[in-house]
Amino acid sequence: KKKAIVTDMPGTTRDLIVDEVVVHGTVLNLVDTAGIRQPKDAIEEEGISLVWENLANADLALIVLDGSIPLSPEDEEVISKNKNVNIVIAINKSDLPASWDIKKIAHMIEPEKKIIKISAKFGAGLEELKKAIIDSCGAHPRPDTGSVMITNLRHKQSLEKARKNIVAAKEAIARGESPEITAFELREAIDNLDEITGKKINDEVLDKIFSSFCIGK
Repeated sequence: KKKAIVTDMPGTTRDLIVDEVVVHGTVLNLVDTAGIRQPKDAIEEEGISLVWENLANADLALIVLDGSIPLSPEDEEVISKNKNVNIVIAINKSDLPASWDIKKIAHMIEPEKKIIKISAKFGAGLEELKKAIIDSCGAHPRPDTGSVMITNLRHKQSLEKARKNIVAAKEAIARGESPEITAFELREAIDNLDEITGKKINDEVLDKIFSSFCIGK
């Protein structure tokens, strides 16, 4: 479905465009932002400032570069500022002659970060890109074995925390620690599970919700 006006003219996207998609069984909340460049007016400048705010709160930053034209200083700035966070870089327009070598950015990021060549026009590389996104989010769909599939990264993180608390409680019992220590770990485990069910909502959860969904006035 068409979510916004799209043209070849730079600066068209100014507001955040938010949508939910399912990729390989995993639910992803996508936030499309304005491109990074020297702003032409105050409105575009505000749109670009939103980019940096959302990058700081995102579980994964997908940086799309145009491989058919030279890298701009703004492109290099985006990569440099996010080289230590969870990112996937997609080099678009692989169907056209390359204007720069992938080595130009490979040295700017950590070795395990993914750089994928794609062609949005012809669909080349998109499956590889989807896999890179899922792998980088730490969400790996499993075959149907009767087990529950976790499709939300925040839920996965809460379950992992709860599991660690339960393991810590079992170890405390095995060591003969005081009941208070065991009770504390179990209480923490319950709190982490309550964050999934919505029984407990802290500021961190609210920040994640507001960064992932578009809340209208």
